[in-house]
Amino acid sequence: MKAEAEPGSPEDFQFFTTVGDNIYPKNESEPTKEELEESMNMFLKREHIKDLPIYPIRGNHDCYFDD
Repeated sequence: MKAEAEPGSPEDFQFFTTVGDNIYPKNESEPTKEELEESMNMFLKREHIKDLPIYPIRGNHDCYFDD
């Protein structure tokens, strides 16, 4: 866990990334603002990573197009 990591150890990371497919809305073609916010808030609720920068990468479930 980050909070218990020794300085300089692999557990003492400074940021994290996601590898896509972070959002699975009920209606795949029209995600709501609340669903998008809740998807990112799941990272902020985790005590050991909530203060770290997040660099999300979009997956096919994270991109929505009109056509």
